[in-house]
Amino acid sequence: SPTAFLLYLNEVFISKRHWSGGQHGQTMWIQFVVRSISVAVALISVNVLVVKMSEAFPLNLDVTTERLFTLSDSTRELIGKISSERPVTIQAFISEDVPREQVAIQKRLKGLLRQYDREGGSRLIVRFVDVAPFTPEAEEARLLGVQGFQVPTDEDGRRGMQEVFMGIVVSSPVDEVVVPLFEAGTSIEYELTRSIRTVANDKRLTVGMLTTDARVAGGFDMSAFRQLPEWRIQTELKKQYKVEQVPADSPIDEKKYDVIVAVMPSSLSPMQLPNLVDYVKKGRPTLIFDDPLPVFDGAGTQAPRMPKPRPGGMGGMMGGFNQQQPEPKAEDGKLTSLLKVLEIAWDNGEVVFDESGLNLHPEFAKMISPELVFVSAKSGNKGAIHLTSPVTSGLQEILTFFPGNIRPRQGSELRFDALLRSSINSGVHAWEGITRQSGNPFGGGGIEINHSPRRQLTNEAYTLAAHITGKAANSQKDLNVIFVSDADIISNQLFTLEASQQLPNLRIDNVKFVLNCVDVLAGETSYIELRKRRAQLRTLTALQEVSDEYRKAQSDERLKADSEATEQRTKAQERLTKKVEEIEKDTTLAPQDKAQQIGIARETEQRKLEVIGANIDREKAKKIESIEAKTKQKIRAYEDWIRWWCILLPPIPAIVLGVIVLSSRINAEYRNVEADRLVKR
Repeated sequence: SPTAFLLYLNEVFISKRHWSGGQHGQTMWIQFVVRSISVAVALISVNVLVVKMSEAFPLNLDVTTERLFTLSDSTRELIGKISSERPVTIQAFISEDVPREQVAIQKRLKGLLRQYDREGGSRLIVRFVDVAPFTPEAEEARLLGVQGFQVPTDEDGRRGMQEVFMGIVVSSPVDEVVVPLFEAGTSIEYELTRSIRTVANDKRLTVGMLTTDARVAGGFDMSAFRQLPEWRIQTELKKQYKVEQVPADSPIDEKKYDVIVAVMPSSLSPMQLPNLVDYVKKGRPTLIFDDPLPVFDGAGTQAPRMPKPRPGGMGGMMGGFNQQQPEPKAEDGKLTSLLKVLEIAWDNGEVVFDESGLNLHPEFAKMISPELVFVSAKSGNKGAIHLTSPVTSGLQEILTFFPGNIRPRQGSELRFDALLRSSINSGVHAWEGITRQSGNPFGGGGIEINHSPRRQLTNEAYTLAAHITGKAANSQKDLNVIFVSDADIISNQLFTLEASQQLPNLRIDNVKFVLNCVDVLAGETSYIELRKRRAQLRTLTALQEVSDEYRKAQSDERLKADSEATEQRTKAQERLTKKVEEIEKDTTLAPQDKAQQIGIARETEQRKLEVIGANIDREKAKKIESIEAKTKQKIRAYEDWIRWWCILLPPIPAIVLGVIVLSSRINAEYRNVEADRLVKR
């Protein structure tokens, strides 16, 4: 409308020479002012009419590639199945005034809810509640379970915090689901459809969470005297399933649970593990997460090779006289009997690393290490994420921390589908290489993670998660187990990272992967397609290809620098060994003198080795810094080259068109002028 109005004004002023002259020239000004005002009023009226008609007869045009703003066929089908005897009500508590970062979520949530409202008719009622802080509406939202969250704002140069409500309550006569918050990484249609289906059904499927030292359900930690929160993944499962805690002290009722989730079963006692193994043998769907070096507790104290914590509180920590000995772990945390049933091999002290993460996300080079394994087809391994399995189909990237490696045993007759795999730029750490004894005198014999271990690439892709099915010789029925060799994959840290999308260019699918695992095992696959519906993370392909080439060269140079540093250290160590051997072979020295000289040589060479090592590390750091700087300069130069072309190219068609139009008009004017009126030169 502003464009049309300004074009009209252009036409008025261009034709000024035709209407400003003559005896009516003065009055024409008034006439064109009135005309302009009339055009403005007409355009405003049309806009108001269009808005009112769109509210009464809405028309949506979705031009996104993924059709993200259009209800999927499965959602429409679900809404059509809602019983009129059990209508569903959605109460949406949404702040009217939200910070700029939340506007896109707010608009999409409202837009989708209007579509649900229109599609559902009298069977699906949507109630919009505009919420502002310190109002009755805000109090109502809190009473129903929708809590406001604090968002940092920067209004008019003033930093502050703003309370925002962005949640829903979905209810029916038989059930209720609360989604307290829609975050940046939340699939809105999936959340809405799942909640509607959950409350529309009379009965939910049951997921059993096996009670282990991981404490997924939360609780009180006696050893540290602190309250542990419930893991967010369990909270997420409660939106769809009935979740119950399953003690492993007695046989597990195979008919009570549709799926059992066992996190860190390596921590089970000798009395508990057989109950889980028997449950698996009966062919009941089971999802297992175990980890050679879990860091969700911040210290790796729950690693399978670490002893169980001592029972009790401060008495055990302060070294009291009557300490209770910790309960032993079954099979030393090796899960031998369980692995035998599954016909797989898994070393509880073997940690996988993958150097492709530095190429996938060079912007995080100073934040990540190869032990943070990014599972993606872009890592160079096209089969890193299983393409056809319903568990992983459509997923883009998974992030794991210090994962393990699982592989089928030779001669196994079970089907082994590798769901997640590393790239070939990988290797493994032995337990002794990736950990060391804690230097903390109050650490209680704990461990520390060695953040600078020696890394030897094996050019082998390792399996991090697998779906194991089929009839085994030592099982009663067909097995149906997903084994994931990383428990951090469902930790609160990674859950929050995925939901909030705090880091640019990082869109991990950990939560989607876990929910897909549970759904596939439970036979509930209707939500899997909905989880795939999200915006693809796209890049400028030409720039990405050039950047990848530069970063590959950077990675090669980094490996070369590592190799040179290792070679120099090896030579220094060889000199020390040679000198010790020379003293050992000297027959003129008495044993006491030999020992003394060897000690002096060791001490001298060790000091030299430390100095050489420090110099090597310093030179290596300089080289790597120089390589990174050159790589960034090359990428920036290429970006600038693209940017200049983006600035220079767009005006060219307009300029060419303008020259053509101007030339044609000048020629037309000259053709219509009599020859004797032209100026003679």
